[in-house]
Amino acid sequence: MNQDLKELKKLLDRFKNAVDGLKPSENLVQSEDEITKIEQSLNDLDEKIADIESQTEDEEYSSQRPLMDKFSELKNDFEICKKNFYKKKDEVMTAHNQERLMRGELHGVEKKKAERDMALDQVKQVDEQGLIVNSIGENLKGAGANLTNINSGLKEQREQIERVGEKVVNMDTNIKKTGQLMGGIERRVFCRKFIVWLGIIVLTLANIIMIFLILAKGFGWAPFNDISYNGIDIQQGDINFADVKSNNYSFVMIKAGENTESFAKLNDSLEAAKNNDISAGIYWLIKNTEKELAKEEVSKAKEIATGVKDKKLKFSFYFTFEPTNELISKNETISEFCKEIPIDCGLSLSYDNYTDYYKNYPGELQNIKNYWINTNNENDVKNDKKVKIWNVEGQYNNKYNKLKYK
Repeated sequence: MNQDLKELKKLLDRFKNAVDGLKPSENLVQSEDEITKIEQSLNDLDEKIADIESQTEDEEYSSQRPLMDKFSELKNDFEICKKNFYKKKDEVMTAHNQERLMRGELHGVEKKKAERDMALDQVKQVDEQGLIVNSIGENLKGAGANLTNINSGLKEQREQIERVGEKVVNMDTNIKKTGQLMGGIERRVFCRKFIVWLGIIVLTLANIIMIFLILAKGFGWAPFNDISYNGIDIQQGDINFADVKSNNYSFVMIKAGENTESFAKLNDSLEAAKNNDISAGIYWLIKNTEKELAKEEVSKAKEIATGVKDKKLKFSFYFTFEPTNELISKNETISEFCKEIPIDCGLSLSYDNYTDYYKNYPGELQNIKNYWINTNNENDVKNDKKVKIWNVEGQYNNKYNKLKYK
């Protein structure tokens, strides 16, 4: 039955389109042909509907409620479209007969029928115009009644306005009496509002400037990228962090170990730096030149880095190398080592090694976040965003190398 409904829907759509396109043409024969075709489509629909209705008498189909509902919907659409067709058919034939009557082509019964249809159309038009006139008359009557009500309402409003006017005069007198008192209060309120708004404006400007400075420092905008901080390189040993702080050093880089040996005082040094409000980072010295042996050192470095992960160091974990270490030219290997470290990983290099092997190969070094460059020429690294720390010429207390951080 579902297939029958699809065919019925297709026939009904074709019938609707034909009826919608039906209109008087210049050729009567052409119009009659169109009507004949539509009537044939109508007969096909009647036959299809009768065929489906005969199937629905079977209990198997009558129990299929969704299909029966769809069939009823299509039948209703067909009845509406059929009425529309008959109406348009009469209009088309009447229009052709009236044209033939005007051209003198009709005689006898056909002529009388066409005259009668024309007269009925004129009567119908007159009746419709009469209904329109009557509707306009009723609307005018209603408008007249509304104007009368509006006039009465305006009169009442005028009386109310007069009464309100008397009250306003009395209120004006009272306002003048209280005006002097309110003047003093308003001045005090204005001063307080002015002070509050001035404070809000100053605080907002301060926040904007602070955010701008933070962004400028983060993105390295000139001249903010020239801002740097003093620090020192601590290769273990006893150190007075209070003395470091008093000499205006704001950060330290602490050697955590070398080869596979870590330094026992690392945690004590980190804690002492924190207690003196000094930022800290750590680094590890790799000495083996063979990758497999160097992996053992990296494993120990990873253990240390994991242990200090929760200390939230401000600076990265850095790897550094012996000057003759062949690993320094193997970007892929060093990137692999840095991937093992659970905090930001950096490299400590000479300026020549950095420019020769690392600076221009970002694709292979995605795990390396920062660089610590051994150069005392600030111009070498001033505009390089990858470089965060560099050595400064001279020592602190003839023992600790001086550093700069930007």
